[in-house]
Amino acid sequence: MIDMQGDFLLPGGFGEALGNDVRELQRTVAPTRAALDAARAAGLLVVHTREGHRPDLSDCPPAKRAHGHEGLRIGDLGPRGRFLVRGEAGWDIVPELAPAPGEPVIDKPGKGAFHATDLEAVLRNHAIEVLLVAGVTTEVCVQTTVREANDRGFRCLVLADCVASYFPEYHRITLDMIAAQGGIAGSVGESADVIAALAGAPEAIERPVLRFYDEALNAGREDAFTELLAPDVAYYNPATGTARGPGGVLAAIRGLRAAFPDLRYTVEDLVVDGDRVAARFTLRGTHHGPFRGQAATGRSVEVGGSTHYRVAGGKLTEVRVFADFLGLMRQIDAEL
Repeated sequence: MIDMQGDFLLPGGFGEALGNDVRELQRTVAPTRAALDAARAAGLLVVHTREGHRPDLSDCPPAKRAHGHEGLRIGDLGPRGRFLVRGEAGWDIVPELAPAPGEPVIDKPGKGAFHATDLEAVLRNHAIEVLLVAGVTTEVCVQTTVREANDRGFRCLVLADCVASYFPEYHRITLDMIAAQGGIAGSVGESADVIAALAGAPEAIERPVLRFYDEALNAGREDAFTELLAPDVAYYNPATGTARGPGGVLAAIRGLRAAFPDLRYTVEDLVVDGDRVAARFTLRGTHHGPFRGQAATGRSVEVGGSTHYRVAGGKLTEVRVFADFLGLMRQIDAEL
């Protein structure tokens, strides 16, 4: 995700100060957001870059500083703060494409994302070999980064509808140059094809299931229910009853967690078949609150079970729990 910053995409930024029509770049926001959502759902590493300089401009070469008109150069004050200066409003990434927690952000002083940054180290440490490239502008920072990546042995796929230039002819010619001679610098494709491929990958199907166990059920992060469950999700569980929607599922799990505050699921096996996932789990906890009419006993419980999920668009649309409910009740001495 290259330089999706207000200074380039929004009115009042550096790009507009140079006389450019920022609407040419804004058309990338919607397809890029869709590709970003798909990448996150598939568990890909997402890296963002921002071009900008220190407030004292000590890392801005004089030749770069001289670019533009008097009063409208890097470091000069504009409607969104000082142009391309770190910490200013225009320097930051537009809200629609803002980095999620944990996603690396590479602050770069030049056009290419590898120059004077630790981007290569980040990619190597994550064993990355292939880059899906989005961002602006096509002929400047995108092309420079792709060529730098190519020299370092990375394979690049540039998403044509997720990159743009202020000059449409430069955009078209640059993509032709990148893909020339069988992909001399990289490949060019469309985000829709990538999204479809990611949606069908087993990793993309199983990831929201694993996150549901880790973040929603075990960690108890309540916003994870809305993030991972479809708005009309159907939930069936003999221990908690039937529920609809993320709020209903959250309420059901709250009741279970109130009875077993240290509730924890361990996933033993996971099988993916199309858009369905079957997970075999072991549930452990301590009975510290009322449950189905049985007062707290302080007893530890351990039951096995499985849950069948249906996944669509990176979210869980159906959750069916099959667990040893009778075994759980016997372990807390409940009357059956």
